[in-house]
Parts: sequence; structure tokens; C-alpha cells
Amino acid sequence: MLKLLVAIKNQFNAVVNMLYHVESDFEFTDEMKEVVTTTTTTERPTTFRAVLKHYNNKASDMLCVVRRKRGLFIRLW
Repeated sequence: MLKLLVAIKNQFNAVVNMLYHVESDFEFTDEMKEVVTTTTTTERPTTFRAVLKHYNNKASDMLCVVRRKRGLFIRLW
């Protein structure tokens, strides 16, 4: 998945902003740190609320969510 993100970033000269949910068990690899431009930490009670707040504050063209638990996209759409 990281290779695809890097390809999109390079092709469109994109900026990658990472939203990190405090309660997440996601770990950053060195390869991921090289791709990400900025990292924002949030303490929202759910991933859904964290993503919604972040998305409303940024003028993003694309949203990529890495999440182990299901249900986030069910609430978005």
C-alpha cells in the first residue's frame, strides 16, 4: 500500500499529511516517515470523528485511511 501512495505522491507532486489517532495501534515505519510531510495527532474519541474533523479543516484532494477495524466508511457514506 505504501508503494501506491509513493507513486501517487510522485506522479502528482502531492503533499502527504498524516493524521495519527492516539488510541491507534498503527506504527510508523522509516519508509512511511520519508513519505509524510506533516503529522497531526488527535485525541478524538473515535477514528471517525478524528478523520471528519481533519478532513473538514484541510482542503484535501484525496483521503487515504489505514484502519484495522471496520465501520469507519459505513459511517462516512
